[in-house]
Amino acid sequence: MERGHRVFVDFNQNAPHRTVFGAWCVRPKVGAQVSTPLAWDDLPEVEPEELTIATVPARLAERGDPWADRTPQSLAPLLELSERDLAAGLMDAPWPPVYPKMPNEPPRVQPSKAKKGP
Repeated sequence: MERGHRVFVDFNQNAPHRTVFGAWCVRPKVGAQVSTPLAWDDLPEVEPEELTIATVPARLAERGDPWADRTPQSLAPLLELSERDLAAGLMDAPWPPVYPKMPNEPPRVQPSKAKKGP
């Protein structure tokens, strides 16, 4: 593994145009990998490309669902934070250039390339 024992949190996925896969979703890739919940102890032994639609059912039957005892959480606090941030003047994450400009979206140009003044 290139990252060693580190976990990569890709904050760039926090954007309105990004697709997020839920637990147990099959990814649209050759091999049909499955977005599989794992326990921290599983990380050293897991090869993500081996978690497929053909292998995950047996793994689930053998080990159980590591998220089975979790309580679903409400999105309401996050929506309230978003509303508060928008009211305070913070902008949404930028959308890709192929989308029309969205309300509350920051400029799409890099600050170093933005035109200065009139």
